[in-house]
Amino acid sequence: MFRTTVSVGHAMAQGYLAKRYAEEEQPPFLKLLDTAHLLVVLANIILFLPIFFIIWYTLPSVHVTLAAVEDPLPAYEPVPLDPQDDDAPKDPNDAAGGSHRNRPVTSSLRSTNRVLKSVFGWRAIFLGFRYACVAGAVAFVALNFFDALPFVPFSIAHLLSMLAASPFTTVWVHAVIAAPTPGSEPAKSLRSRLRSYRKIYATTWFPIFLTWAATNAVIFSSRLLVRLIGLPSLDPNSPDFVDPEDRSLVPKSLCVSGVALALYLLLVVPAQTVLQRVQASLLPADEDTIVPFDRSFGGRLEPEVVGGQRFATFGAAFKTVPYASWVRIYLQRAKIFLVTAATYVLVGLLVALQFVLLQKIAGPA
Repeated sequence: MFRTTVSVGHAMAQGYLAKRYAEEEQPPFLKLLDTAHLLVVLANIILFLPIFFIIWYTLPSVHVTLAAVEDPLPAYEPVPLDPQDDDAPKDPNDAAGGSHRNRPVTSSLRSTNRVLKSVFGWRAIFLGFRYACVAGAVAFVALNFFDALPFVPFSIAHLLSMLAASPFTTVWVHAVIAAPTPGSEPAKSLRSRLRSYRKIYATTWFPIFLTWAATNAVIFSSRLLVRLIGLPSLDPNSPDFVDPEDRSLVPKSLCVSGVALALYLLLVVPAQTVLQRVQASLLPADEDTIVPFDRSFGGRLEPEVVGGQRFATFGAAFKTVPYASWVRIYLQRAKIFLVTAATYVLVGLLVALQFVLLQKIAGPA
């Protein structure tokens, strides 16, 4: 036992001395290079973290919600104050400016960002983020709870978690679309926005169910298509494993991806849009919205003060989205996808360039 202990101690001492010798023999410029690597990593985190936050949260969440809620303003022409000027020639620039003012706020990512910055300043990229964290935490806990029950399938657990988080997702929608009241706090507390659970559940349960059904329709349709066309698996442990070099793999994968994308655009996007409009109808009457929003839904809803229905139905929310708004909503999502893809490419190229430069500085191994 004593000899074993001495041998282990001797080996540890040799390892420590070898490491110390290697560090002492390391050239100074290599030590500086390690420091440079660390500084580059920290600089990348500081530089890219806000950018990735924008493409992961602000664009796909805040911008998309504002586009779903916004209603187009009616076209109008300014009436001249002096009746004698009716026959006067009109400046074409005035007409162009009038049509430009009637353009929706969410017609472009730049105009949406400009409005958000004018209202909230630099905090616009974090708009509603704390409410999103709460809603995500509630949905995560509810999903794991229902999924742990032996008699509840995962898809049903997903639906129940969406329903459980409905009050908090509704509060998040209100936090995103509501304009701050002059002289009040920039953001209301969660408790002050959670007013009536019963009304929220009564309003949102059907749109949530349709959104869940649309999402699962895309998933199960894709799985069914995979089986019908015989798309093999890339998992080595699967009995359907196939060599990735199989020529039929690419066209079959493109077929499944195309069908899934088409179903997502035809089913999920409309369901999500209508759900957010229904949630927006629950915004308190004393709060204004950042973008134009017709709370009467084309005259289908009467004010609550005269005994009307305070919230919108799925049909009213869907029918009040004109064709031009659907085009704007889909174009916005396409722009967000292109901006996200371009960001990944540019960041990847920049990181690769940094790696090449550091390798050149280090020299051959």
